[in-house]
Formats: sequence, C-alpha cells, structure tokens
Amino acid sequence: MVYSSKVRDGVLSSLSRTLAQNKLLVSFISLHLLLAVFLGRLFALAPDEGGYLYTFNNLYGSKDANPQFNSGWIVAPKPFLWITYLPAKFLNILGLPDYLSVRILSIAIVTLSLVLLLNLQRRSGKSTSKRERIIFLFFFVPSIFLWTTVGLREVFILAELSLIFVGLNYLFENHTAKAIIYISIGSYALLSTKNYIWICLVLSSLVLSVILGLRGAAKKNLLNLGLALVLIPCIVFASTSSVYALKFLITSVFNTDFAATGARSGDSITQVAIPN
Repeated sequence: MVYSSKVRDGVLSSLSRTLAQNKLLVSFISLHLLLAVFLGRLFALAPDEGGYLYTFNNLYGSKDANPQFNSGWIVAPKPFLWITYLPAKFLNILGLPDYLSVRILSIAIVTLSLVLLLNLQRRSGKSTSKRERIIFLFFFVPSIFLWTTVGLREVFILAELSLIFVGLNYLFENHTAKAIIYISIGSYALLSTKNYIWICLVLSSLVLSVILGLRGAAKKNLLNLGLALVLIPCIVFASTSSVYALKFLITSVFNTDFAATGARSGDSITQVAIPN
C-alpha cells in the first residue's frame, strides 16, 4: 500500500514537473482543443473541411469507390490515408463526432511538428527561450492556428516538412539510418499530400546537392539524400497508388497551367448574400 502510494506520488510529481516545464505547449494544445470544440460543425472559416470530412467518413468500408474525389486527397494512396486517419477513426468509434475526431488528429499532428522543430533547435546547441518562443509564435499566426485546428491538409504538410528538416539534420550529422527513415517518411507523405510542393522540394534539393558537392560534401550523404528524398518515396508511392491516381498525378505534373496555380475550386468559395 505504501509502495503504491509512493509510485502514484512519483508519477504525479513527474507529470506536474513536465507540465510546468512545458506551459507553452500545454497552452498551445488547450487553445487548439477549445477552438475545435467551439467551431462545432461550422465550416465557413474553412469550406474545404466538408470535403475532407466526406473522405474520412467514406474511407473505411464505404460503397463509394473513390471517396477522395471531393477533397484534396484525390491522388493520395488509400493505404496512406487508412494509416493517417486511423487514430481519428478510433476516436470516432469511441463516440466522438466525426469532425471533432479529425480535428483532434490535426491537433496531435501539429503538436508533433512543433515538438520536432523544438527538439531540432535544442539539439543544435544554440537553443534559447527566445528562439523557442519564435518557433511558438510561428504556430500562433492566426491563419496557421486555424488551419492546423480544422481538418485540412495544411497540418500534414507542416509535419512532413518538419520530418524532412529533422532528417536532413541527422544526415549531415552522419546518423544515416535515422536520416533515411525521417526523410523517406516525410517525402513519401508530402508526395501523397501535395505533389507540386514535393516537386519544388526535390528541385531545390538538387540545387543544394550541386552546391554542397562543389564545396566538398561527402558523396555518401548526397547519395543517401537522393535515395531517401526521391527513390524510396517514388517506389512506395507507385506501389500503393491506384492507376487512376497515378494517371491523375502524371497529367497534373505535365499539363499544369501555371497561370492558374492560385485558382481555387468551387468548394473553397463561400458566397454570402447581403440584402440591400
């Protein structure tokens, strides 16, 4: 009895110390949750959320053969989406509303992104409270805060880029195995989420590799970068995508109207009638 009491007190003490050391992180999560609950089924601030919610609701065992068509996940491999939305599905099965389940998943993912970047800053040896607050400040920008609370793709993009940045750091510290894992996962997920951002990233990494090569960087690191950023993600993506998604991706890459890049679909437009 005394032993169990000591264990309980030790756990509570450890938890309180952790919360005290991470007040900003606790506040960050709490504010996200409050906003997610407060919005309810209001999608006016993010009209695309309804399409993503339809994908989530019809992803597991639905008669709709292509539940991704009405959302931005149109070229994403279904296995990727099954795994990605699995935590939200568990919450939904336990009784949480579908919209709240997806939003809690978004909050968990953006928190993971924040923790990854904070740890990257701390591992650099130059971390200060001021620099960490700057990272927090970026995530508190109103538009970013909203997009990472509701069920949109933006939260996935932040997490994917964070994984790649952490992987690059490991790569040039010669932690090859960790680097390949982080970069490969981040790159595959980014290719599945927004392929044109992935293409821009690959092109920029090519330029970076040339510059680093001219400056005498280890060829092994550059080869591992190409392996993790391009080769592995492309193989996994091709092996998990449907023929329809692959055709759509190839068409979108080679027949892109760059003049219309900023155009939004009709689902993204909210019209409000104002009486005279």
